[in-house]
Amino acid sequence: MINDSDMKISNKRSETTKEKSVRLILTLLNWGYIVKNYRNENDFNFKVRKRLKLQNDYDPIRIRSCIDLIEDTENAILYFCEFGLEKFDCKSMDNRGERYLKLYGILNAIYLQISCIIEL
Repeated sequence: MINDSDMKISNKRSETTKEKSVRLILTLLNWGYIVKNYRNENDFNFKVRKRLKLQNDYDPIRIRSCIDLIEDTENAILYFCEFGLEKFDCKSMDNRGERYLKLYGILNAIYLQISCIIEL
């Protein structure tokens, strides 16, 4: 089910297109989980797959994992857009390691996000 934290957006900024898309996919996934009259877990999973027209037993888990990864990487990307490479470089004037980690992190976040979007 969708948590309140999934739906909250910072008051400082508007919701991005990716965040809107993730919210829509979460709503659809939750709709699939509204299944009544099931006997056991296998019956429940079968009815969810049938309702969402999914092919494999693990598809709902894959979808949820992709959604979580998109949300996390979007937060990293927005943080990087706000602070960039140089913002918190106050300990030393030439902190290449920190800049490298920030740059590597943002590139990795973008790559992971693209992979998840393709997977969905």
